Amino acid sequence: MKRKKNNNLILVNVGEEKHYFTSANRVGKFLGIQANSVSWAVMHQNVLVNNRGDNVTVQIVDGSEIPYKLINNN
Repeated sequence: MKRKKNNNLILVNVGEEKHYFTSANRVGKFLGIQANSVSWAVMHQNVLVNNRGDNVTVQIVDGSEIPYKLINNN
């Protein structure tokens, strides 16, 4: 069986909600910010604030155990 080499996903925590995305562009669209800001937040472990005032954390996680239906599903 051929294994996928890159299983990394971007995990977005908004309060108690968890969302998984395959790219910074998708996260940016979800949060309403630029993809570069998402990349910066991932690299520097920054906490973002969405338009409702909720704290948002963004990090890279291993997505090999994440069910497909939870990925890019906002």
